[in-house]
Amino acid sequence: MKRASYTPFFAGATAIILLVFSEPTFRRLAGGHWQRGKYVYKDSVSLDVHATVGYLFVGAFILQIVWGRRQRLHESARRLHARLGKALFAVVVPAFVLAAAWVVADRSTSIAPEDSVIFQVDRVMGRVVLGELLVFTSFFFGRAALAIRAGDVPRHVDAVLGAFMMASAIAVIRFLYSAIWATGAGSPFSVIGMYFITVTIVVGAMAVAYGRAGRFAENRRTLAGLVAVTVATGILCMPLYDFMDVTS
Repeated sequence: MKRASYTPFFAGATAIILLVFSEPTFRRLAGGHWQRGKYVYKDSVSLDVHATVGYLFVGAFILQIVWGRRQRLHESARRLHARLGKALFAVVVPAFVLAAAWVVADRSTSIAPEDSVIFQVDRVMGRVVLGELLVFTSFFFGRAALAIRAGDVPRHVDAVLGAFMMASAIAVIRFLYSAIWATGAGSPFSVIGMYFITVTIVVGAMAVAYGRAGRFAENRRTLAGLVAVTVATGILCMPLYDFMDVTS
């Protein structure tokens, strides 16, 4: 497998994450509130912790990819890649998942709907889909850990790509909203509707990435599973949400 085949997808996901979260981060660091454009997010410790751990997660991931690509040429890079990999699986990834779960649980229950940006409506379904993203992300990280222990590097890299793509999905949702707003129009989709659109795009991008790397056959069942779970969630939870934005 040509590992460089995944580089555009890692880079693209990273660019979207930084593009989406740079403005609210700078505003918060400047002593203000978490704010993106006209949307002001109510401050909370859980959000501060989640953002901090999130940046640690992204930074460690970028370093891991760089050292992973250089390890065949430099022994020091191989050692650093192995050490950081252990730290990622033992500390950074669990902290990221726990912080994300905390911020979802905290902000979906302690903030009034009128003060929330994400949980204004369909609050229960919001917890369901964000929880689903965390399950998808955790699944891929678990698969990556098992693969590297078995010495299966190609399957390990496949799973790492899946984990990072799923972890970036929340940024993709916001990016899609920003793209729609840039046209001067309001979004016709609810947050939940945009979630299902985003998962479709992310799974499609993963399919393209695996295909370019000659790894589609090895991952088609996993992709089919993601689609099946997402469709089942959408159907079984239909009473809990509106796909279109009924508030606009």
